[in-house]
Amino acid sequence: MEKEFVYEVPSRVKVQIPLPHYVSVDDYAAVICSSEHGHFITFEEARRVLLDFVLEETEKWEDERDEAAIEEFRKRSDSTLKNFADLHRTPSKIEDNFAEKFLYIMSNYLIRSRNWEIAQVSNQCERVLSEEQNGNLNPQQLTILNKKLRTLYTTYANQVEELAATQRKQYRQTVDSLYSRGSIPATFVDEIEKEGNFEGSLLIWDPEGVRSEGIDESHTIYIGAQLKSMHNARIVSVRCLTDVCQTFKEDWTPSSRLEMATKIYARSLGSLILLVPRDPFHHINSSSSFHRVCEQSTELHFSPLGEQLKEVLEAAKRGNSWRADCLLASSQKKEGKNEPISTQNVLRNETALSVGDVYCTRHSNLHQVQIVFHLVVDDLLPAAEINSRHPCLNGIRNIIRMAANFGISTIHLPLLLIDRPDESTTISWCVKRAEMVYKCVKGYLMEVCGGSSTDALPHFNVHFLLPDGLAPVIYATISSMFPTIFHLVPSVAMSGQRLEELGEDFDEETLLGNDSDDPHE
Repeated sequence: MEKEFVYEVPSRVKVQIPLPHYVSVDDYAAVICSSEHGHFITFEEARRVLLDFVLEETEKWEDERDEAAIEEFRKRSDSTLKNFADLHRTPSKIEDNFAEKFLYIMSNYLIRSRNWEIAQVSNQCERVLSEEQNGNLNPQQLTILNKKLRTLYTTYANQVEELAATQRKQYRQTVDSLYSRGSIPATFVDEIEKEGNFEGSLLIWDPEGVRSEGIDESHTIYIGAQLKSMHNARIVSVRCLTDVCQTFKEDWTPSSRLEMATKIYARSLGSLILLVPRDPFHHINSSSSFHRVCEQSTELHFSPLGEQLKEVLEAAKRGNSWRADCLLASSQKKEGKNEPISTQNVLRNETALSVGDVYCTRHSNLHQVQIVFHLVVDDLLPAAEINSRHPCLNGIRNIIRMAANFGISTIHLPLLLIDRPDESTTISWCVKRAEMVYKCVKGYLMEVCGGSSTDALPHFNVHFLLPDGLAPVIYATISSMFPTIFHLVPSVAMSGQRLEELGEDFDEETLLGNDSDDPHE
């Protein structure tokens, strides 16, 4: 939708609402200043007025879009909307039953059985292969075991798909019943009682995973030169990146999954940046740790991971076809001749992604995140010397811009752009890589916060993730570097003598703020 902006001089320019990601307010301000009456306007004044216009029109556009969506929902609704207060006649009982039912529905108990059987067959295959060294290899037995392994994968894949479809249907029926009648269907309650103690089947945390005991520091920072915005930053070490979206045993409660699912409707979503190779089906083909975490419980709100990756594959084909067209147009413009047909066909038919590409998947069954950004990297990144123009850093820039536009306030970012350390992660390499990522992230945050008004400044919680296993001196150096790059909010330190002086004038309740109506007094 285009809106015509008219300045009082007058000067006119058509502005796309909402403003596209690749267009800045400064571009339109420059057009106004270069117009026929532009010499009567300063650039700063044109930018200020134009920014107010864009914010006002964008807010109107969002209101109209939301009203249309609500009206469309009302038309499609099969039942009459009831008073919200009527849905909470017995809130505690309903919430407890629904949390219990929700836990039961999401329990993907087949995954545990499949993993156990596959582990048994895999161990038998290893024993058969070990006999080869002694000259007692039995090819027929190995063939039988491999066939059995393939049969297990196929059988359980079909069973898991059927179970997921049934659980999605049960979940929808449970929500509809709770919404329309304020109660859980009796048949579902009977199922729970028949299963008995099913909580043990939902051990979704990694049994080998333990919470990291490394560095964990939090800071409050200012971003911006004149118009400052406040953000939270945390430096924390993890065993692997997927630990962020994994539920540990000490974090588990019966309503944990329900709380995670409800967060997908909030305006402050959580996200994680994973490092992946160029294959869009990497998680499925290699059974990655992220895929294993996702399949532990049924995805009730979005498409399963495999279905989302199929859409990524189609998008990769369209993107590579567009790149081939751009390559053809560029070669014709510069050299007056076409690139070899074979080169264009190879790129046009390519399904792999390029380094720096980003695709995202949506989840309601993960611990702290609802959006996962998959940043495509190559094998050279762990040992390479990168600069601010590196495609991976450009991918992080695109991620932060998307986060600012779609209400994603929490970002878990691998600071060294590696999942696990190796022999190439020396002290000097780690310090240089951390400094580069620090500075780039700071610049990207300034970019997304610079075009906002004081009432609409975004607030981010940035978690810089470091791998376990680094030398203590590396953690200390990276931590001490942080205040030299980011502007920290000054903290207030109070000595014991000052506290004693305050204690003479105020009693304990006054210091706690219990006798004051103003909590800041």
